[in-house]
Amino acid sequence: MFSVRLPFSSAAARVASSALLSTLALAGCSPEQTPPAPAAGKADFSRHVAIGDNYLAGFSDGGLTASSQQYSIAALLDQQFALVSGQPSTFTQPLFAPGTGTSFLLPRGFDANGVLLTSRTAAGRVARGSFINANACGGRDTTFLYLRATNQLPQNLAVPFLRLTQIELAGLGNEANLQRIDQFNPFLERLLPAADNRTYLQAVTDGTANATFFTLFVGLGDVLPYILSGGECTTSNPNSAAIALMKTNVKKLLDKASDNGRRPGVISLAPQPVNQLPLLGRGSVVRVQAMVNATDTIYVQAPNAAGVVVVRPMAASNDYILPTGLAQFGKPQLVTLPNGSQVTVRYGLSKRNPIKRVDVLDSGEYGRVNQAVTTINEELVRLAKLYKLPIVGSDINVYDQIFKNIAVNGVVYTAEPGKGNFYSLDQYSLTPRGNAIMANAMLREINRVYGASVPLLDPNTLPTTARQQ
Repeated sequence: MFSVRLPFSSAAARVASSALLSTLALAGCSPEQTPPAPAAGKADFSRHVAIGDNYLAGFSDGGLTASSQQYSIAALLDQQFALVSGQPSTFTQPLFAPGTGTSFLLPRGFDANGVLLTSRTAAGRVARGSFINANACGGRDTTFLYLRATNQLPQNLAVPFLRLTQIELAGLGNEANLQRIDQFNPFLERLLPAADNRTYLQAVTDGTANATFFTLFVGLGDVLPYILSGGECTTSNPNSAAIALMKTNVKKLLDKASDNGRRPGVISLAPQPVNQLPLLGRGSVVRVQAMVNATDTIYVQAPNAAGVVVVRPMAASNDYILPTGLAQFGKPQLVTLPNGSQVTVRYGLSKRNPIKRVDVLDSGEYGRVNQAVTTINEELVRLAKLYKLPIVGSDINVYDQIFKNIAVNGVVYTAEPGKGNFYSLDQYSLTPRGNAIMANAMLREINRVYGASVPLLDPNTLPTTARQQ
């Protein structure tokens, strides 16, 4: 476990210097150093615009709320940028009213195997309408229309579950497309005026017209629906054609955000490999096998080479049981056999009751997901070098460091959801403290590339959850 001492608080607003540890994204000033005065260097932070998906938007604990938005990575970054000017941050976000938002997850504790258990609450949800879609990803689901945030584009243009494959789709934020779940995003709809057919790329073009600095963080929005549905969400299948489009469109998005390399900014890469996320990593064959006897065989439903769904033992290579499956794993269930008789068998430990497809991301599905994120990240790394932009995640992988455990000022950060301080209850988005750790990694690269002295945050001063209390 890495141990890091941060001798400053967010109030003290101290800054990392070039003498810091270069190999650890969470290193801070040494106690002997006098922090330099806040300075912008070659950058101009006066109008910062954020572009991306869940992380920059502030999505946490399976939802977006007024509470989680105030701790978004984008908002935390702008808070620090404001220290350079000495003026309060005026960063605009598509905020929900205090105490409101979407539904979100609540903790129910841990089972005997140490598996995190959650339940979803609709407390505080404000919706002006909804549509029940029987063909939604993963099965029947309800799409909500939330209260619009504003009639003007905010500076935080990050949209949860934004897919790069859809950034040029007209009407993605228009409620007229509500019944076409594969062509509608309710979070984008909140950003736009009524009946607005602008594409996300057009919204970015308009929203960055007078921007002086940008942040870009994309990559998860394209794969999360597919992962969360156990590969059953066919409309978001990251096949080769979709991956090629992601690569093309991430360049279009960065070109607009950076004004073809003329506007300063910072890029953050999505987690790679994707199994670093506890959403998958907690359900690996090694971890799951440790929950049962060594002689027990774990069975899953998965397609074979011919595409036929079969029941087979869980593979050691990139089969992952999702949290929905882990919550039931090993528990006795009543199963009806083909002859009509019923038997009680433990979930996942019998060929007669395998882990269902919706509860497992099999190795083939994982391969497509990981290739999609890898392709997006590799293209962003190429473009960052071309445009001389700072990028987080290529040399220093914060997710990997968290996976190995670190300590910041005596507080331990791990990849364990609900206990590790970094990941929220949905097991892929971050807590406020996790957002601060990512923001600091981005600030260090900003300071290094632009010769700036933007103060860092102290993650330990932030809450361990963004849930509404």
